[in-house]
Amino acid sequence: MSASVRDVETGASRAEQAGAALSRIVDSANEVSLEIGKIAAASDEIEGSAHSLREVVEKVGVIGERMNTLAGEMRAASDRAFSSISSVTAFSEESAAASEQVSASIEEVSSQVGVVNDLAQKLEAVSLEMANFLDRWGNLTNIKASLARAA
Repeated sequence: MSASVRDVETGASRAEQAGAALSRIVDSANEVSLEIGKIAAASDEIEGSAHSLREVVEKVGVIGERMNTLAGEMRAASDRAFSSISSVTAFSEESAAASEQVSASIEEVSSQVGVVNDLAQKLEAVSLEMANFLDRWGNLTNIKASLARAA
């Protein structure tokens, strides 16, 4: 009989330990749930910021495209001006020095326009990469939010 009493006491003790362990598990699960909620809220905030950033990047892309177009137009105008100056130089030895200065200025402007054109193309490429990244980021945050809600 004393063995049965000990077995019962041992079983009761183990049941109390199991109950305490289950309480700790429930508490931990509640804490995890709260953290998931915080992560989901942060994810929503990041998604909003990413959307705003994407809009800005798209605007920058439009500006880059416009700069690229203008740079091309400026380059064509510079080329026409360079051609005209070359013709005038051939007709006038007296104004050769002045024509050479103007020609050098136009070449410098053409070079700078070429640099602006290259930068505009790079800016456009970067803005497209950024927009793609933001699309992927937005999809990732939506997935995370869905997982958090499902949990």
